[in-house]
Formats: sequence, C-alpha cells, structure tokens
Amino acid sequence: PPGDTLTEIDASIGTVTQTGTGFPPTPLAGVGVVTLGSIAAGEPYEGVLVAIANVRVTGTGGSNQLTLTDGSGNLIVMDDLAYAYSAASYQLNTCFASVVGVMHLDLVANVRLIAPRSASDLQTVGGFCN
Repeated sequence: PPGDTLTEIDASIGTVTQTGTGFPPTPLAGVGVVTLGSIAAGEPYEGVLVAIANVRVTGTGGSNQLTLTDGSGNLIVMDDLAYAYSAASYQLNTCFASVVGVMHLDLVANVRLIAPRSASDLQTVGGFCN
C-alpha cells in the first residue's frame, strides 16, 4: 500500500556479524500494544524482538492468526510465521502474561504482526486477565 515500507534483512547484500556469545537476544519491553500495532507508530519496531504483557485472545482468523487485546482495548495480531503454533490451542479469552516475538508487517492485509519464535515465547496464565 502507498506509504508503507517493509524492513527486511537480505543476506545477499552484506554480512551479518554476531557480537557476544552464549546469550539470547533480550526482547525490548515497555512499548505498548497501541504503538506496536500501529502502522505508523510501529515502524521503528519492525524486525525487532519485543515483549508484550497481559493480553488476551479476543479473535481468531485464518492462517493461525490471533487477535490479542490489552487492558485498554488496544489490538495486535499474533501470527505463526516463525513458530507453527496451533491457534486452536489458544481459545478465546486465553490470557497471556507475556508474548515475545519479532514484529512484522503484512503488506497484503496492511497490519502489524507479532511472531513468537517458540512455545517458550507464549506464557499463558489461568484466571482473569485484563
């Protein structure tokens, strides 16, 4: 869509250099769902590993996409791009204490996505949340 850009890493252009050893990347925390889910405000976080807290499943869609909502009613879409979870495992109102994932932009649907990398990126909690 006009105005949207997609940040991508192209291995054929240059070299990737790992700095440090033995430590997994630390997800960026403290940026709200309202910012991360916004087409305009979320641009700086595209391709960044982030952590969001206290969200619940409020909608399901095709391709294992789940709509997550924070306590203020802000939405973000979670997708199985990096980790093939089953959306059926996370029914409506499933509460997540934490979701960690790489931020992505779906240019076709014009929506920002959070893509968890493994089951350990999805920390569910029982009981009521937001």
